[in-house]
This record gives sequence, structure tokens and C-alpha cells, in this order.
Amino acid sequence: MPTAESHGNASARQHRQAWFRRGDLDTDVLVLGGGAAGAATYHHLRAAGLRVVLAERHDFAAGSSQGSAGLVWGGLLYLRHGHVREVATWCRERDRLRRDLPRAVIPHTCAYRLSSTRRSRLVVGAGLALYYLLGAGRSPRHRSGHLLFQEARLHSSDARFTWDWIAAASGPCTAFNRCEVQSFRLGATGWDVSLTDHLDGLTTNLHTRWVVNATGPWAEQVDRQVGINTNWRLMLSRGTSLVVPSSRDHSEIVEHPTQDDALSLVPFGHAAIWGSTETLVSSPEDGFVIPPQEVTDLIRWHRQLIGPLSETDVIALRVGVRALAIPAGAPLKSSQSIARAFRILPHAKKPWISVYGGKLSGCAAVARQIVRHLTGRSDRSPIREPQIVPQTSFPGLAHTVVDPRWCHAHEQCWSLADWLRRRTDIAQLVPRGGYGRHGEYREHLAQAALIFANGDATQANRDLTTYLTTVSDQHDRLLGLYPATIPETSHVC
Repeated sequence: MPTAESHGNASARQHRQAWFRRGDLDTDVLVLGGGAAGAATYHHLRAAGLRVVLAERHDFAAGSSQGSAGLVWGGLLYLRHGHVREVATWCRERDRLRRDLPRAVIPHTCAYRLSSTRRSRLVVGAGLALYYLLGAGRSPRHRSGHLLFQEARLHSSDARFTWDWIAAASGPCTAFNRCEVQSFRLGATGWDVSLTDHLDGLTTNLHTRWVVNATGPWAEQVDRQVGINTNWRLMLSRGTSLVVPSSRDHSEIVEHPTQDDALSLVPFGHAAIWGSTETLVSSPEDGFVIPPQEVTDLIRWHRQLIGPLSETDVIALRVGVRALAIPAGAPLKSSQSIARAFRILPHAKKPWISVYGGKLSGCAAVARQIVRHLTGRSDRSPIREPQIVPQTSFPGLAHTVVDPRWCHAHEQCWSLADWLRRRTDIAQLVPRGGYGRHGEYREHLAQAALIFANGDATQANRDLTTYLTTVSDQHDRLLGLYPATIPETSHVC
């Protein structure tokens, strides 16, 4: 089966250059945003036979869709705030994803640690019994002070899961990263849009009958820029988590030591994701900046609830922004008490659909609703899983990852950071962004940098230095690992 990036002998770069140079293009739907919801919507609309273009101004999954814990679950914890209907919906979506994408979404056991100081066994047991009745799979079981129940999780990373929706779409790829809309103009038959390809500086005009705004935490901003009023707003919450050493094959959920919330330890490769925090922020940009105090808190809570953990043990830091949909006039309240439900908001007079809220495990549900709204029929097309692509090894990983040469040629992977963080899980599972605790993997990064610089050693050296400076700033500094051990200059042969 050909992937979405297969065009005979043409590379992804050549394909997008030809597409942009064609000019004055026409399509049925323009999807804004290349996160999980936008990518799944692109996949489903293509399967329904529509002409679709997706524009992502950064890289695919560069926002919230690279910051989840990887759990595909019904949301047991939401029951404490009475969100019964939403939990039943998420349970159905989890089971549907497991059925439709058996390679990507796999069964997974969760263990809820019983705590006599926060909630009684009776209350927790009753909650899990209700959860089971709402569709939580296997009935809960007791084991060693825990209640065990069945969920699902992603087999790979959340960012790779997002890309796979695009890779498995039928036909030539018309989803582009590093691509931004410069202007919108509404005409009699739809929107006239100006698109810029930031990769090569090319521009093109596009006419589209519909626009789907799936930009996640930026959706409200985009709507305002175009003059769209949905009568809804977004409450934004930052979630910081750590990737830490762990050999567990199940997730553990523990009561938060100071808040009416819970923390989780979710298996991720040979490690686990620990967290997360929940802090209200005023803008998406603020949400992707990790305060040192949140890192300190997570380490302290791990020591208190799980076991010893030092700053040098931390493999990686993760952050995402939860976009919580609330009515425009609703008073602000605790973000933990708001359902993670998504809202599909078609404009009453303009061919524009906004997607507010939701979470990664609901991305296919978002796509199906949009297909139904635009076509008037249910989406019954089978979901196509992407083909297996060439793999390579990387030191520090027990599993293989997509080969950087293939990734650069076929997966719109334009930089070392794209490959390390979003097409693979190297930056999340190999300490310090793949550099190694003592810089022992620097040469491997240098070889990859040369590929993404198209063999230009000077450019590869600059790219590698920039990447390692970012690692120093966003990993070593936040963990207090001084002096920074990443050199100011690197040399690529």
C-alpha cells in the first residue's frame, strides 16, 4: 500500500513545491491545524471522497498533540465531577480505536492505588463499578492495595500517532507542515485563501468551500482573527510531566498529595510518563513554557508517592496545553471540574466549523462528526493504518525507529528536531533530547543532522548547535544541571 508521501520517484519536498507552483487551486475543505484532531479529520474527509488540504504552520503534532500521557481511556477521574455522559462517550471511543487501529492502540491495565486518607475504598470501588457499567471493559479487580481496570494506550508516541493519520490517507498528500494561511476572504461559493510555504517561500491561492478550524488551544484566536463568533470560549490549562526510569508494564494512578486530583505513571517505551500538573494559563504560548517550580514539584511528588528520583534521573520533560471548551458567558471555575468534551461548532451563516476542546482519544470522533456535517452521511469508511516503513537503530533504545533518510524524503521531516521529537520517540526516551547524559550520542545526532541539511556540513553544524543549545536551555536549566555540559560549537564531518 503506498503511503500518503509516495509520488513515484518524487520526494515530499518536490511534491509540495509542484503543488504550490500550480497556483489557483480548488478544494472542498481546508483543515487548519496538524494536531491529532486535524490529522484525523483530514484522513476521514479524504476517505469520504472529498478534496482536502491541511495547513499546519509548525510541524505536525507540534502543539498539544505531543504532550499527552499516551493513555486512551474513558476518563475514570471525570466521574468525581459528575461527567457521566462524557465518560461513556470516551469509553466508546477508546473501544472503537482499539478495534479500528489494533496496531496503534493496544489494551492496557491501570492500577488505582487505594488511599485511606483521601477517599474510602467504598467510594473508589463504587466509582469503578459505575465506570465498568459505562463501558470500561473488564470488571475491576483488587490486587495489593490497588483496584485494577482495563484501558488502552498508544503503542508509539502521541506525535507519531498524529502523523500516522496523515500517512495513511489515500492518494497524493495535500497535508503540509510549515504552511500558513496569510489571508481569508469570503465569497459567494466559499473562501479564497492565500497560503505560504515557509519551507521554500512559495505562495499559492486556494479556493475552498469549507474551513475546519482544528488548531487546538489556538482555535479561539483564529476564530477572532476571521470574525467568527461561536459563543464558546477556551479555558487553557498547562500540563507538565516528566519521563522517568520505570520497568512497570501497567499504569499506576495515585491521589494527588495536596489537590483534589490524581497523578499517573504511564509506561512509555522502557520508561514512564509521570504527571501531570494542571495550571491555568492565559495564552497557548504561556502554556508551552515550563516553570522550574513545576519540575521541582513533580520530582518531589514522585519521591513521596512512587520512589527515589533525582534530577539527573529525569530522561525528558513534556508539556501540553489542555483546551477546555466552556460557554462564552460561563464563570471561570476549576479546570479539573470541566469535562474534556469536544465541541463541533458550525457557524450559522459562514462555511466554517470550529473544533473546541476534546482530547487525543477523541480525535476520530471529531472527524466523524465533521464528515457527517459536511456530507450528510455517516462515515463508514475503514480506517487505513500506515504501512511499515524502513527502520534503524539508535543507541539507548531497545526498539527501532523510522530511518532518518526515509523520514526526510517521505514524511515532511525537515529538521533534526522534527525527527527526534515527533517522527520518533528518541528525544523522549534517550536522555537530554537524544544527546545522552554525558554527550555520548553526539556523533549519532551529527550524522542525522547532515541528512536533514542535505549533506551541507556547515548547515548541519549550525542545526546541531542550535538543537543542543535548546536541549541545554529546556532540559539542563530546568533541572538545575549546572554547569551545562553541551558544547557551544559542534563539528559535523
